[in-house]
Amino acid sequence: ATQRKTGWEDQGIALTLSDSEKKTETAKAKDLWNKRVNRADLEAALQTYEKLVSADPKNLEQLTTLARGYYFLGDAHYDDMD
Repeated sequence: ATQRKTGWEDQGIALTLSDSEKKTETAKAKDLWNKRVNRADLEAALQTYEKLVSADPKNLEQLTTLARGYYFLGDAHYDDMD
């Protein structure tokens, strides 16, 4: 029998960041998040949060912000025609 793994169980390849890199990337993500009314800044923030979550997939604050960010992207920056 073939063993299957669901998408949410697949952890993929974890990214390793040093404490200094985590601090720098977190500051960058928060700065971009604060400018989320601009679509390009929001998309850059989401990319940075994706990187941080890849390095620490159990960080609930970053996971929550990432989810809120994707919701905001769809709600504020896309219309029915996109």
